[in-house]
Amino acid sequence: MNTKLKKVIRKHRTQPDELLSALSIITPGELVRGVVVLVTTRELRLHSRERKDSLCQRFYRYHEAHPQVGEWFL
Repeated sequence: MNTKLKKVIRKHRTQPDELLSALSIITPGELVRGVVVLVTTRELRLHSRERKDSLCQRFYRYHEAHPQVGEWFL
């Protein structure tokens, strides 16, 4: 089941309408079990992109490493 679900998700991940119709063929119980297994084994991530640090966080990290640059502007 997981292999089938994984193939369906990979094949249609950029086409939401086709993914929906492909997933509707799988029974709800099998679908839930398959998603749970894929998420717990980290084969399926709910958020594909990691959040990057904000500009402010990057500035302070840079400023800690290079305090002299701020002095040049002051």
